[in-house]
Amino acid sequence: MNRERRETLLSGNPFSREHRTALVESFSDIPQPRSEERPAPSVPVQFLATLTGSTAILTNRVWKYSWTELPPDPNLSAGTRTSTQTVSGSADAYFNFALNGAELNNPAQVLSGGAVTEARATFGIKTGVVADPPSTVTLLPLNQGPNPVVIMTVFPDPVVVTIGGSNYSCYHWMSAANQVDVACG
Repeated sequence: MNRERRETLLSGNPFSREHRTALVESFSDIPQPRSEERPAPSVPVQFLATLTGSTAILTNRVWKYSWTELPPDPNLSAGTRTSTQTVSGSADAYFNFALNGAELNNPAQVLSGGAVTEARATFGIKTGVVADPPSTVTLLPLNQGPNPVVIMTVFPDPVVVTIGGSNYSCYHWMSAANQVDVACG
């Protein structure tokens, strides 16, 4: 701090213009901490994909899905991204599998006297043996019937979820309601 400013601050009227100016100038002499550069946040990538297969993680509850990217233009060939990868000479359709976020909270099926008791599954669907009307409702994988199109999200870091006591690490994610199969009687 220079001598003139110091004298103004020590002897001047704190309500005077000179005092306020000296105070502001003295603070401007203090080195300001440099702001640290922060990396840009990682943003997930999204694209349209068709689900080509499924394999159960929990029977009638949770599946992992194989998929292929839809081309942005129908005149182009199939997309470049797919769940299939060749490892040691054999193709693994579920190497880059996707999980359906809507299925992750589906409870394990509960048996009561040999029959599956009613449970709530994806988006509140009643599954198991329901009383009104008497029927059995089974949750189906998303790719049952024609291969559906979903918005696939690719995370920059894997999401690790525990399903049935096993950890599944995946980068590909979607969220869609499952179809059901109803057997009356």
